[in-house]
Amino acid sequence: VRSANAFGTDDEFAYKLDADVNYRNKDGYQASVKAHNLGMDSSRAEIEAGKAGQYKVDLNYRTIKTYDSDNALTAYQGVGSDTLTPSDPLEYKPVELSLKRERFGLGAELEGESLWSTYVDYQHEKKTGLKTASINSVMLPEPVDYTTDNIDAGVQLKGTNWLASVNYAGSIFKNDHD
Repeated sequence: VRSANAFGTDDEFAYKLDADVNYRNKDGYQASVKAHNLGMDSSRAEIEAGKAGQYKVDLNYRTIKTYDSDNALTAYQGVGSDTLTPSDPLEYKPVELSLKRERFGLGAELEGESLWSTYVDYQHEKKTGLKTASINSVMLPEPVDYTTDNIDAGVQLKGTNWLASVNYAGSIFKNDHD
């Protein structure tokens, strides 16, 4: 479990891709591609492009997997479903307690001549796996299937000695297992 958390994979063979590529031309256009540990259970990547002082767009991806236990045992059938029933005859089966989060994002910024600017950022995150739940001092495997959508947006107006902005931040959480 510790090596899987530290190295970001539970495979016997680990491979990954890292990248940091930047481009900028004389007219102010720029782009970058960054990647860290792609191919591993925990990784991230980002692509960004735009023109300084005018606009920028970005895409991003991130995944994180954490392992609580790879040698837990349960005497219940139906692990990961809505119903747990004791096995008959009583038999203990291995279960992996781990959670995986995947996040995708998209953002954009736009700047006007000198008076205004605006932005919008959207993030979608999915969390799945099994975690432990305690009911009357009994530890049971509980399925996790959560979705969270976040959006941030705003407009800013500015002058020589003043600044005004209107911003919105919203979040929608959904438990897809209920």
